[in-house]
Amino acid sequence: MVRHPLELSQDEALVDQATGFDAAVQRLRVGGVVVLRRVLSSEIVAALGAAADRKFDVMTEAAAAGTIDPQDRVYLDQHAIAVDGVSAGGVDCRKWLESVFSPIAAKILGHAVTSHMFSFFRRVEPTDTEDGLGLSLPWHQDQTILQAPLVNLWVPFGACGREAPGLELVTRRLEDRVPTETTGANVYSRGGLSIASATVQQRFADTLWCPEFAVGDAMLFLGSTVHRTSVLPGMTKRRTSVDFRFVTAA
Repeated sequence: MVRHPLELSQDEALVDQATGFDAAVQRLRVGGVVVLRRVLSSEIVAALGAAADRKFDVMTEAAAAGTIDPQDRVYLDQHAIAVDGVSAGGVDCRKWLESVFSPIAAKILGHAVTSHMFSFFRRVEPTDTEDGLGLSLPWHQDQTILQAPLVNLWVPFGACGREAPGLELVTRRLEDRVPTETTGANVYSRGGLSIASATVQQRFADTLWCPEFAVGDAMLFLGSTVHRTSVLPGMTKRRTSVDFRFVTAA
């Protein structure tokens, strides 16, 4: 299989090696995205996924009992839960993710970084659409939503991109905000945050990428990178993942 130029193999991707670190930064600076193959052990990924499932269960039970916080209910209705308060093997998930990946984000943003409060575990079903609550997210830029430069760490807790929904991205570093639309039923569209598919096809058709992910793969992309949920015909499995956003520390 021909490797995409924005991928790093397992040996290259190890974030504790200077060569892998520099290669990841270089790809982010050029293409706005880098996929790190097998950078996390299957044990770590399984622990993160189990921790996310436990919190989804707790929040679902709280919603059924009417005791859930209103903001948490908004997130849960969109198949998302905050990373806060989740631990795996006695280790706080937010602190662990920060410790492993913050050096790359700091190099890109040029300052010390911290994780943004809007960092989530997310579930996407193959039956989700871009209508209504936005369970399957349309084309957008995270930087438009958070109004700040950022680096997004995205880790799926199982294989995705073929049988389970993945992500589709524009593989070009963008400095500007791509014009958004306010039409359509999606919650992102109603908020003026989504980018029309016609705009993406017209401007970026030759740069689109739908990577397939295996357990242990991770992806970093810039806040300006245009992306969306990729749900393709024939997909049958749920995808659970983490969206972990690094921003400049105050």
